[in-house]
Amino acid sequence: SHVRLDNGHKIACDVLVIATGPWMEKINNILKLSIPVRPVRGELLLIHPSTQKTKHDVTWNHYGIYYRGDDYLWVGGTFDDVAYNCRATASGRDAMLAKAKYIIPELTDPLIVKHIAGLRPMTPDGLPVFGKIPGWSNAYIATGGGGKGLLLSAGFGKYLAKLISTDSERYDFQFLSSGRFK
Repeated sequence: SHVRLDNGHKIACDVLVIATGPWMEKINNILKLSIPVRPVRGELLLIHPSTQKTKHDVTWNHYGIYYRGDDYLWVGGTFDDVAYNCRATASGRDAMLAKAKYIIPELTDPLIVKHIAGLRPMTPDGLPVFGKIPGWSNAYIATGGGGKGLLLSAGFGKYLAKLISTDSERYDFQFLSSGRFK
């Protein structure tokens, strides 16, 4: 087996793991799949609070405040369905600051150190796609983790390695199968 690159070069492989994040469209076309993963923009703020000094992570709904250390906090929680646009926005910044102040009212006038945005891979049901790809004996997938994709990645790697090395269905991940979207 091999993977053929756009430039025509081939890379030999026994197993293929697809972990593309939000970029599934081309893979769907190549492998004749229909895995509905779409990009959703998520924004984060790194702030230094002027008053409230918390060392705890706090979440409310899909917004969260996460202690980074040395009195800095990450604030996040935006989900904007804007295709592949990953620019940070003033409206995202304002929404995150408002929610942060709602969650911790004492959080006033924080210094915004950094404002970033990225793309999250989302499925229609909000659950990741994980496991062996139906119709392929040596292809596996791990994508669609949304705002928790990076947090899930270590677990994805651990269980994909077990699944590949033992070819075992010992772990029941059927509810995350790509076949659920047929």
